[in-house]
Amino acid sequence: MEAGDCSQHSARRGDRCAHLQLSIGEAGTQGHAGDARRRLRRRRSLVRDLAQSRAASLGRLVLGFAVGGATQTAPMYVAELAPPKYRGRLVLCFQIAIGIGIVIATIVGASESIPWRWSIGVAAVPAAIMFGLLLRLPESPRWLVKNDDRDAGRDVLERVRPSGYDVEDELDEMAD
Repeated sequence: MEAGDCSQHSARRGDRCAHLQLSIGEAGTQGHAGDARRRLRRRRSLVRDLAQSRAASLGRLVLGFAVGGATQTAPMYVAELAPPKYRGRLVLCFQIAIGIGIVIATIVGASESIPWRWSIGVAAVPAAIMFGLLLRLPESPRWLVKNDDRDAGRDVLERVRPSGYDVEDELDEMAD
C-alpha cells in the first residue's frame, strides 16, 4: 500500500492508512527533530512533540464536550421558548430527531457506501445552515427575566407568541 492510496480505502481499513501516514510523518520529522532539539531545550521539545501527537485526541475531546453541551442546552432552550401547552411535545420531537439522526449516521457509516470525506462534507452543509439560522434566534425569555430584564423577556415572548396572547402570566411564572 502506498501513502497516496489511503484516501481511497474504507473506514475499516483506515487504521492501516493512519498508521502508514503516522509512520511517514515520523520519518519526515526525524531529520529535523535533531535540529529542533538542539535549538530548543529537550523538555520543551518533548512537550511540543506530545502536543502535536495529541492534537487530534484533544480535538475529539473538545468536540465531545461541545456536543454534550449542545444536547443539554438545545432542548432546554426549546422548552423555554415553547408555549406551555406544547413544551413536552416539542422537546420530545427534538430528542426523537437526535435519535433518528444518530441511527442514520450509523447506517451511512457502517454501509461504507460513500467516502468518509464526502459524508463529513455533506453533514457540514446543514450544520452551516443551522448555524446561520441560530444567529437569528432570540435570547431565552426565561434567561432574560432571571437576569432582571423583564421588558426584553416580554418583547421576546410577544414576538414568538400569537398576537393577542397574554404573556404576563408566563412572565410571572418565569420570575418565580
